[in-house]
Amino acid sequence: MKYFIWAYNPKVVGIRPSQGISFVVPETKTEAYLELEINQIIPVKRIDFQTVYPIFKQKQAEGEKIEDIFTLQEEIMDWVGVLKAIFVPGKTGVSDVLFKDKYYMRSVLKQEVTEPDFYELTENSAVESINEGMVKPRRADSTKGISYFKAPLPLSSLKNQSGYLSDKDLLVADCKIKLNTVPIQ
Repeated sequence: MKYFIWAYNPKVVGIRPSQGISFVVPETKTEAYLELEINQIIPVKRIDFQTVYPIFKQKQAEGEKIEDIFTLQEEIMDWVGVLKAIFVPGKTGVSDVLFKDKYYMRSVLKQEVTEPDFYELTENSAVESINEGMVKPRRADSTKGISYFKAPLPLSSLKNQSGYLSDKDLLVADCKIKLNTVPIQ
């Protein structure tokens, strides 16, 4: 069995009834899943590691084969990766943890997906080549802690932004994406 952990309405990501996938969802979303005829759900009080871990521990004790555990929620990818590493034979949660950090994620996907120029924020990074951009925490949810700037980058005012301990926890990104376009013939 595969398990998809999702705290939100199933309509947001187009979840459909599927054999072989169970959905770990908040109790408050149970009706939304049943309305879409998604019956393979495990309702929980909260979507957090402490609540979800015992479910997989129990399934493992019952001898159930856990094929995969996954999510699309950025804010929980790190602990879902830990669950995967513990309970899914032959799998590690490295990719889940990797994709929790925007710098690592963008670095890995750079060859596959068009990305703006981006840098890990350090005193020696190449941010001087960005005239207008944004600074965001590398490991926060995608919309949290974003600051916009125009050159020069205000390094001193960004230190300890949003409670982050160092500037190495921040990502600087150009606001413009350079598309590789091919004219239509």
